[in-house]
Amino acid sequence: MENIGVFFAGLFLFCRGVAQLEKSQGFVLIDKKMKNILFICSQNKLRSPTAETIFSDKEGFDVLSAGLNNDAEIPLTKELVEWAETIFVMEKSQKNKLQKKFRKSLNKQRVICLDIPDDYEYMQPELVTIFNSKLDNFFKIK
Repeated sequence: MENIGVFFAGLFLFCRGVAQLEKSQGFVLIDKKMKNILFICSQNKLRSPTAETIFSDKEGFDVLSAGLNNDAEIPLTKELVEWAETIFVMEKSQKNKLQKKFRKSLNKQRVICLDIPDDYEYMQPELVTIFNSKLDNFFKIK
């Protein structure tokens, strides 16, 4: 079902500037006035979903996550890359893979490597602390 949400997000983003993405508990309205933030890791199981969970309620931001691998929980698509204004990857190798795999879709997006190794579980307190520390200024966390 999540791939259907991604498909519709891409369709609406290009046609109307507003989209609905199916999420586990319902629908999230994506408004182009918001800053679109995408977190990427390899499998979209631990790091990027943690970041999405932490920052999804920040005012002024629409936050999603995806995985670079084809068998990721939510695989990265061209539409998600084009939707994003800022893309955070966890490792340098992921930045390279993103740039290679989605070269044509990466136009004005800012791609930032957070240098977070795949050593943490979903919502592990140490991982939450790292995200908050690294992204404090970006999201203006108080």
